[in-house]
Amino acid sequence: MLSAYEMLLGGGVLVVLGAVRGERLTSETLASITVASWWAFAYLVVVGSLFAFTAYVWVLDHAPLSLVMTYA
Repeated sequence: MLSAYEMLLGGGVLVVLGAVRGERLTSETLASITVASWWAFAYLVVVGSLFAFTAYVWVLDHAPLSLVMTYA
């Protein structure tokens, strides 16, 4: 649960910093995003965040810590 809080807080901070720097999401920027880009984003979110993080947490519970830390 702590990891989820960290990810949510980090995402919120990045959104605020982006807004402060003037990076706004407008209808023009949304229109310029291709379908292939949306699919790539969806793939990264699902595979990178969901599957990989879940697998890492599972390994933390089922393998020795010394073995898990060789990943990093």
